[in-house]
Formats: sequence, structure tokens, C-alpha cells
Amino acid sequence: MIDTDKLAFKNMLVAVFSIYNKPTPDKDIMRMWWHKLERFEFNVIGRAFDRWTDIPNKLPQPADIVILCRPQQEIYKALPAPVDVESNQKHADELAIFIHERLKPKTDFHAWAKRIMDNPKNFPDKSVEEAKKVLKLA
Repeated sequence: MIDTDKLAFKNMLVAVFSIYNKPTPDKDIMRMWWHKLERFEFNVIGRAFDRWTDIPNKLPQPADIVILCRPQQEIYKALPAPVDVESNQKHADELAIFIHERLKPKTDFHAWAKRIMDNPKNFPDKSVEEAKKVLKLA
């Protein structure tokens, strides 16, 4: 939003408060709402308030409107949601294969201890002590 949107934003916020039978917000509350929402376009905020007032029966918090203002990425809209056990299992299997092919298994389980012992002055005494035990240097 830009400064010229302030009056329209104030009127919209007052209208939303009145829909829920709440008193008109004071200047500090309005500033807080403005601060939370000013990064969005005014028309995006208007649509978010409109969507909110279609369903919930409580006054929104700024975070509620921020969530509604965030852009929805098209990629997520394009992905179909699995709806049955077979599809879920298929997707789980594909994910397991993907992970197996791309993740390298750990080969050095004591790497953390070696990092500590390479530069012990940068770590607490207890960490150095435990690293020595693991590496059997004590």
C-alpha cells in the first residue's frame, strides 16, 4: 500500500470492526494493522478482508489477513492431491526412491568430534572432553 491508501484502509478496517460489533480501533491499533499489511497492494488486502468476512464469525487478527494476502504459488495448484491409499503408497514409494538416490549415507559418525578437536579453543570444555572420549584421546 502507499500513503494515499491510508484513508481507504482506515475506512475498510473500521467497517470490518463494525461487522463484528467491535469498537472503532484507536490510532495505535490502526498503525499496527498498517505496519503488518503495508507490504501488500490495497486491492489484495481488500480481497483478503472480503474472503475473511465470507466465513469466520470472529474479528480477524493481522496474521489472518497476512496469510490470505500471500500469493499462492501456481505450482502447488497444479499438483493433484492423492485421494486414496494406492496413490498415497505410490507417492511414498516415489519419495523413498528419490531420497535413496540423492542422499549420501553418513560415513564418518565422529566428524563432529574431529571438528571440535581441530579447533578446541572455539568450543566449551565439556564439548572438548566429550570429543576426546569419542575419539579415545583421553
